Amino acid sequence: MHLAGRVSESLGLGEDEKKLLRISGLLHDIGHMPLSHALEDLLLTLPCLRK
Repeated sequence: MHLAGRVSESLGLGEDEKKLLRISGLLHDIGHMPLSHALEDLLLTLPCLRK
């Protein structure tokens, strides 16, 4: 959510758009485990997660 707030500020978005962007970021984060983006490459090396 912090990053979404900073991006919305730099883009000069209105208050409604800022809220929508922050909510979108929060919902995205709820959908995965902590640090998952940082660990994606490592996790994909595990045999049980290979496609």
